[in-house]
Amino acid sequence: MCGMCGVLSTQVLPPVVVNLFEQLLLINTLRGEYGAGVGMVPQRTSRSIKVVRTVNDPLDGQFQVDMRRAVAKKPVILFGHTRFPTTGSLELTHVHPFETGKIIGMHNGTMEHICGVKPEKTENDSQLLMSALAEKGPEETIRNSLGAYALVWLNTTQDTINFLRNKDRPLAFGTSEDMPDCLFWSSEALALEFILRRNTKTNPKIYLCPADTLICFSLRSKTLTPVYHGELSSLSVPKAPSVSNVLALPPPKTTSTAPVVCKPDENGKHEFWYKTFEEELVDEQKLKLILASGCTFCTRQASWYDFKNGQCHWVSREEFLCVKCHTADTETPLHDLNTMH
Repeated sequence: MCGMCGVLSTQVLPPVVVNLFEQLLLINTLRGEYGAGVGMVPQRTSRSIKVVRTVNDPLDGQFQVDMRRAVAKKPVILFGHTRFPTTGSLELTHVHPFETGKIIGMHNGTMEHICGVKPEKTENDSQLLMSALAEKGPEETIRNSLGAYALVWLNTTQDTINFLRNKDRPLAFGTSEDMPDCLFWSSEALALEFILRRNTKTNPKIYLCPADTLICFSLRSKTLTPVYHGELSSLSVPKAPSVSNVLALPPPKTTSTAPVVCKPDENGKHEFWYKTFEEELVDEQKLKLILASGCTFCTRQASWYDFKNGQCHWVSREEFLCVKCHTADTETPLHDLNTMH
């Protein structure tokens, strides 16, 4: 489990936003404290990115000095990663973000294999994943790989920043009316909400990054509207994205119908099956694993009572919102990514 965070802006980041990013990076050490890295993109181009790393946490003295020197270059994007290693070593070369050809990126998760190749114990699966993205592109890489991932990467050829996750790893976006030119992101929605609320006067808006959907922003654009977002089944990134390439993302669907189905098996014995997203049926063991994984937004585990009473609102086959998050009972309700401008 690692932590990722960052901020993208249409303007040079002011000191208050840089400070907010540093707070996000610090709170993400709860997800990983065995290395930290920060990337900085100046003046809306990915051709001169500066990356600083440490094998310690973000409070490391030399890392702080290096980061402030990088920030002095007037960045428009800051992106950071805190590491909890599951593969590879604790060496500096295994600290994110990784620079591989045209790709500079970071990964939260663990890969079983990448394009059919299982990483050795001494290899860093995230590093191999970035190399595959650079060589084969996101569609071929993801289709032929297996594992848990949330990915953020810059393509220095296309001048884009890209976001992609599957159901096994979280990622959320956030905006605030106090900082209309900025888009923030973090591995955990509640941590992002807390930091935005702590530093702004208006209620932030939190957007869950949909699973299996590529979201792409152009560094050449003067707006924060995604230039591409599409499901993995139709994944195709334009070579030179522009604002005119915006594709509509359908609003997320939720399902909360009568949850239990009883049907006979091959021997005539009746079994119970349980409905999740779009009426898909799962057995009891699978349901327990999903409920134990918790609400996609607040991470609160759901009980059998919650499920039975229709309080699990499904947003994908293995992800749900608890009733509090789904009904926007929280001070910061969830927002549809399609409304993010």
